[in-house]
Amino acid sequence: MPNIVAHYICGNLVAEKLCLKKQRDFLKGNLYPDYVDKEKHYRTPGKKFEIPDIDKFQVEEQIENDLLKLGFLTHLILDKLFLDEYVIDKIYSKITEDIDIFEPDRIYRDYTNISNRLLAKYNLTLDGIDDLMLEEKEYIDFEKYKDNTDVIRSSTNEKLRYLDLEDFTKFLDTSATQITTYIKKYK
Repeated sequence: MPNIVAHYICGNLVAEKLCLKKQRDFLKGNLYPDYVDKEKHYRTPGKKFEIPDIDKFQVEEQIENDLLKLGFLTHLILDKLFLDEYVIDKIYSKITEDIDIFEPDRIYRDYTNISNRLLAKYNLTLDGIDDLMLEEKEYIDFEKYKDNTDVIRSSTNEKLRYLDLEDFTKFLDTSATQITTYIKKYK
């Protein structure tokens, strides 16, 4: 699944497309799933990986007019699109060896190395993420959050092995449009 920066960027794009006046709760909800209980990802089998079960989430979480839960839904949909489409079509289709790209030294290293480039491209900062998540210290796994952002802050500009900046940017833009369309239809 994409990292916190990808979710933050996509969340901002969706919030803009939905013309949300009060974005804070939406953006917090969009970042929550990776820092709360893993069961909150509502897993179900996908094409190759377990993916979020969007229907189950909507049944169990009455999201109508709840911006935090709508942000949470945005996160889950991006995870689903990433795993069921991007990873299979853009990454595994190019790999000739049978490997798990989700081992620590593979795609996670790319996440770290692409994060600052993405933030710069979208004119966003990690401080913006901190501004949201510091308020949530007592509700999330704050140590995990801090570890993730510290790694991004100390990242170098290494060559990407699995992700491509332009291609991943297109994915985030397209996903934001798909998610916005889905939410508008759902509401």
